[in-house]
Amino acid sequence: MHQFRFINQINTPEQGNGAVAKRRGLCLQTAALQNPCRHCEECIWLDQVPFDKGYEEITAIHALSGRHRGDGLEVRLDLISMQGVWRKYAEWDSEKECHDGLAEERTIAIDHAALSGFRQGLKDCGLLAWGERYEMDEGDGSEWVIRIQFDDLRVKKSGQNSYPRCWESFCQLFPAWLKVEFR
Repeated sequence: MHQFRFINQINTPEQGNGAVAKRRGLCLQTAALQNPCRHCEECIWLDQVPFDKGYEEITAIHALSGRHRGDGLEVRLDLISMQGVWRKYAEWDSEKECHDGLAEERTIAIDHAALSGFRQGLKDCGLLAWGERYEMDEGDGSEWVIRIQFDDLRVKKSGQNSYPRCWESFCQLFPAWLKVEFR
């Protein structure tokens, strides 16, 4: 069994007892300490952990998206076995970051050309360079979570009412290469 470390959470000595602090960003344009925005190129992460993994090293991706009190989508891809599952749900539970009420499910078989194109698309949209969290305090709305698995590392990207600049490009990879919807 692997032990996974999350690069979006950092233990800090002053917290003690294994408490975890979430990383924050700094927008150099506004000089505001916040979750980095997607509107300018001036946002940077504070307390960045060195990241030396490449797109060819991704072993699995689990992506979820949904609207509060609305439908949602889930895609689980095992890039080693070249298989996955796509699910559409009737409702998204924002408290649990999960879905309820399965409406449709499909098995995904990934051929070598689709896998290669999908990985290149991930690289083109810069998925691994996305920030940890995108958030706008506008109450209930849309939420998304992407978990990226490597052999010894799991990375989580997420957001509420806000998306990285290349979100639409990321979503278009699913119908283009895997013939399933994601939004």
